[in-house]
Amino acid sequence: MVLRIAVIGAGIVGLSSAVAVQNRLPEAQVTVIAENFTTHTSSFGSGGLFMSRFDTPDTLQWARDSAKYFFSLARSADAGISGVNFITGFFLYNGDSDQVLTSSHTALLITGFFLYNGDSDQVLTSSHTALLITGFFLYNGDSDQVLTSSHTTFLITGFFLYNGDSDQVLTSSHTALLITGFFLYNGDSDQVLTSSHTALLITGFFLYNGDSDQVLTSSHTALLITGFFLYNGDTDQVLTSSHTALLITGFILYNGDTDQVLTSSHTTLLITGFFLYNGDSDQVLTSSHTALLITGFFLYDGDTDQVLTSSHTTLLITGFFLYNGDSDQVLTSSHTALLITGFFLYNGDSDEVLTSSHTTLLITGFFLYNGDTDQVLTSSHTTLLITGFFLYNGDTDQVLTSSHTTLLIIGFFLYNGDSDQVLTSSHTSLLITGFFLYNGDSDQVLTSSHTSLLITGFFLYNGDSDQVLTSSHISLLITGFFLYNGNSDQVLTSSHTSLLITGFFLYNGNSEQVLTSSHTTLLITGFFLYNGDSDQVLTSSQPTLGH
Repeated sequence: MVLRIAVIGAGIVGLSSAVAVQNRLPEAQVTVIAENFTTHTSSFGSGGLFMSRFDTPDTLQWARDSAKYFFSLARSADAGISGVNFITGFFLYNGDSDQVLTSSHTALLITGFFLYNGDSDQVLTSSHTALLITGFFLYNGDSDQVLTSSHTTFLITGFFLYNGDSDQVLTSSHTALLITGFFLYNGDSDQVLTSSHTALLITGFFLYNGDSDQVLTSSHTALLITGFFLYNGDTDQVLTSSHTALLITGFILYNGDTDQVLTSSHTTLLITGFFLYNGDSDQVLTSSHTALLITGFFLYDGDTDQVLTSSHTTLLITGFFLYNGDSDQVLTSSHTALLITGFFLYNGDSDEVLTSSHTTLLITGFFLYNGDTDQVLTSSHTTLLITGFFLYNGDTDQVLTSSHTTLLIIGFFLYNGDSDQVLTSSHTSLLITGFFLYNGDSDQVLTSSHTSLLITGFFLYNGDSDQVLTSSHISLLITGFFLYNGNSDQVLTSSHTSLLITGFFLYNGNSEQVLTSSHTTLLITGFFLYNGDSDQVLTSSQPTLGH
């Protein structure tokens, strides 16, 4: 005789119960009876609330068994097939109403927790990572939808981004859009970004193309413009060819003969507070260069009146005269992204600036000096940015002993006490600002491969091991507070990507642990992120589903 079992309801409880019974009794015939069978097995919250409403022994036993079973499903290899998502995430909490993001909110942070659309109970209709919106209401009037296509790291701060015709935010795939403090508007089409651009950053002014009211007419990456009007007099065009990461601040960039802004392919142009001028030809950049950043002075080659005579990338010079005494030459070989600010960069023995291939050297407000060899950078490094202090290796007088990328240090003394070594292995995009970064036991700064470390305005400290970042992390950005793990005094124990925390104390009450597994692009700004039940701050990789 066949055992026949009927399960009423096709929610997560009904379906998981049916699966559990079928697994326990393979010979049984299990039938699920429900009014509706939908693609989603549950409304949000049901099933996930595996703790019973009653405290009788039988219901508590059921709750425990259900919890164990849900855990096993969520952690199984076929978790995606089963549709069970266990989220250990965190609880974004509104103190007055105990409400989790039901509609228009200020300082909306969406990453690894429950993003809620009040009308449709919809959680982001496509794959998005780390949506951060601060200080305004991001809203699509027609569909009550947040982001209609796949975008990553959308950051908008302090104004209303709006597409008048369609109430649509971003009509194509863009990455890392950052707009701050003004209204970005395309008058004809009310369209924001008409083609694929990456990392658009515009701050404090109105970017406008007079003829077409168009913002960026071709594929550009990482456009950063701050505090002035960028204007091409003849065509009213902003960037006529493919450029990447344009950063211009506080002045008008102008080519007197042609009224043209950048006539060839350049990447990461940063110019601040002065007129960049080539006296003979009135030409800005005569060959292919990438990421030119010049600030507050006249860059001049006395013999030829030429700006950059060979292919260089990301030249940034600020507030002084960069001079090679022997040859009056600026950059004698292929270098990328030279940034120097407010001091004289000098190699005493050879009067040479950069003796090998380096990328994106940024130095600001101090003298960078290697005492033994008078050499600046002895091997291939990329994007070195140092500001307002003396970077010094006491034993070897060596700056950067291996291949590192994008080192940015600002306003403090970076020091390794035992070995006087700065960065012992391959790291990328290290940015540290305004504090003392110190590893007490080993006096080592970054013991393994990390990418894009940005720390600003506080003391980052690991009490037990005095270790800063013990494994591979990418794009760590921490600003203006003390990040601390009380139990282990460990900061990030596994691979995380693009952690950005700003202006508050991030704290995990139970374990005092900060991110124990892989998370992507966490951006938190100006409030206390707190998980009321577990005092846990993102302990594993969570999708944007569930509470």
